[in-house]
Amino acid sequence: MKPPSKLWLALTSILLLATGAVCLARPDVALVSAVWTIGWLLLFSGLASLLFAMDAQSILPNAGTMTLSAILRMFVGFFFLAHDLLVAHALPLLFAFWIVFESICMALQSFSFRKVGASGWWAMLLLGIAGALLGTGAIARPEAAAVSLGLLVGLGVISAGIARLVALLWLHRLEKAAS
Repeated sequence: MKPPSKLWLALTSILLLATGAVCLARPDVALVSAVWTIGWLLLFSGLASLLFAMDAQSILPNAGTMTLSAILRMFVGFFFLAHDLLVAHALPLLFAFWIVFESICMALQSFSFRKVGASGWWAMLLLGIAGALLGTGAIARPEAAAVSLGLLVGLGVISAGIARLVALLWLHRLEKAAS
């Protein structure tokens, strides 16, 4: 591996570790950062989809729905960027409602697995119930959910930084062994 590549990998891991530390120290910053990241991703993916849909209108009969979806995605991206604090405050509640919905669906699906004789259906039921309870708790205490989400973002970013450091160390060892 070339030295500049190693340098970039090292810098990336250091930046990720520092960003993760900031997220752990300030979970509110992590949520606003997540909102900005999601906003930019929605904006750029919407723009790319819009360009594709405009190009594909002569080929695909339902390209109009793609165009509408792309415009909506760009609008939501702009909204996230323009109202980052509002979205950051709403994000834990939206996430909690999604967890409750998905967990209830999982619990209900477990009975279908039971009906066909799947042996682990009960684990799916328990996870569904646990998820619904945790999601309900997050709805009841959105500030605690916000802190938890911020901490999870921080831990995720730190683990990405550690993974890059480990990769750098292993690449160094592999190069040493090969020479």
